[in-house]
Amino acid sequence: MHSSSLAVGLLLLALLPSIFVQYRVFVPLLAPYQSRRLAKAFILMYAAIVLCVVLCFHKVL
Repeated sequence: MHSSSLAVGLLLLALLPSIFVQYRVFVPLLAPYQSRRLAKAFILMYAAIVLCVVLCFHKVL
């Protein structure tokens, strides 16, 4: 595994805790339906971030 691909992988892994904390802050304030909807939105945002990073670094990796 190249050092650049390892660095990108660790960067994406490092984003997960902050995204989870941002989600958990709002869960007690929302109804169950809204909470699930917010969870799906955060998952989609993380997937978009991963896609953008992969597109930016695809020639490096």
